[in-house]
Amino acid sequence: MCKVSCNDVANGLLKSLNELGAEITKSATINRRVSKATIISTSKKLLERNIHRFYQDYPIISIVIQENLFVQQVIIYLFNNGIDRIHNWDDISHSFDVKTDPHQIENAICQLVEIDFITRTGYNGEVLFVTNPTLAHTLINEIRRRTTQIKGALIKDLY
Repeated sequence: MCKVSCNDVANGLLKSLNELGAEITKSATINRRVSKATIISTSKKLLERNIHRFYQDYPIISIVIQENLFVQQVIIYLFNNGIDRIHNWDDISHSFDVKTDPHQIENAICQLVEIDFITRTGYNGEVLFVTNPTLAHTLINEIRRRTTQIKGALIKDLY
């Protein structure tokens, strides 16, 4: 459970790991020890703080994500393929189901560039990377949390 909680907050992002470590260390100076409960609760607090901070700082992102399912799918693709890595426009476009309209994917990518979630570079603008990896990681966890809640509500409704 400790690994899952830490992964939810940081997922290997150095800045986030350092922030989490500093927060855990603060509690250790008070209690003189670190327990599993401390790690889990500190991780959850940091994740909630990040969610609040980013929704407050970037309200347009939450609107775009809620309005466009393809934006959510592009963010999930980026996360699954390394949120902190450099991505190619064609790789993202071709990763979706053949039945998916390529214009919808391109529109989703353009929306993410427009709101400064993704930075576009390269000779023809084909190279993409996430502008703020911590924000992206926080958002993917929020998307997963909401999806789990929705699935849970649907399962409850079935019974």
